[in-house]
Amino acid sequence: MKKRYIVLYIIVMLIALSLMGYGIYKVYTQSQQTKEAEEIVEAGKEIYNQYINGLNTEEASEPKHSENDSESPTYIDEEGIVHYLDAFVTDGKGLIHALQTRYGNTDVVAYLVIEAYDLYTPILWHDGDYKYYLRHNIYGDYSYNGSIYLDSDCRPDFLNAGNMIYGHNMLDGMMFGRLEKTINELGIEGAEVVIYTDSEKLVYKPIIYGPVAALDRGFYVTPEEPEDGFFVSGFSEKYGKPCPEGYNNYLTLMTCYYKDASRQRFCLTCGLISRTRIG
Repeated sequence: MKKRYIVLYIIVMLIALSLMGYGIYKVYTQSQQTKEAEEIVEAGKEIYNQYINGLNTEEASEPKHSENDSESPTYIDEEGIVHYLDAFVTDGKGLIHALQTRYGNTDVVAYLVIEAYDLYTPILWHDGDYKYYLRHNIYGDYSYNGSIYLDSDCRPDFLNAGNMIYGHNMLDGMMFGRLEKTINELGIEGAEVVIYTDSEKLVYKPIIYGPVAALDRGFYVTPEEPEDGFFVSGFSEKYGKPCPEGYNNYLTLMTCYYKDASRQRFCLTCGLISRTRIG
């Protein structure tokens, strides 16, 4: 009998140690993925700032070159620090080309900026598989956290009538983890959602937000011009509140919603107010 208890004790201990080891592994993996996500955002933000400085500063109007690499354009900031923009060009493809080069991935098709919410992130797009970046990082490696990405049924030039960008609602605040909280705190008045593609700058005005029914790609992703009132009536039904009219191009940012057990999503829907060529 005593021997049986010892065996049972050993089994219980092994199970407990296994569970503890698995928990430690999950915590470590999550911390590593959070660190990776932070590095991805910071790298993209640095390139974006270089791009903006390259457009707005006199020093960058005629790119300077290093003695060691005559093909690497640079800019000099206000403190006189020289920044090297690897593979960076100053035409319309400069920003996206620099991001693709930095991450080694041509699936980077756009860059999202919401200054009011301090949100800066590259946007990925994988042709033919709208779930690919649900579980892959920007380098194309498997990642449970995934990436922020444009639905594969949308055109990467955002010429769909309806465009949808997905991002996980991460508890650590990464990706779209702060979107709902920030909107609830700051509202949408005065905020602008800016999308940079390889040739255009698109400015969207946030017009409606809140939890909506489970994912309905057929509605949010609309490749052709919809009939008059299609979005207005549809959004009014989904959001349970009126949707302003007067837009022919919509962008929806979608993430998970954890307030109840239903399969709802938190969405921010915006209407296009300007489209400017940057090339």
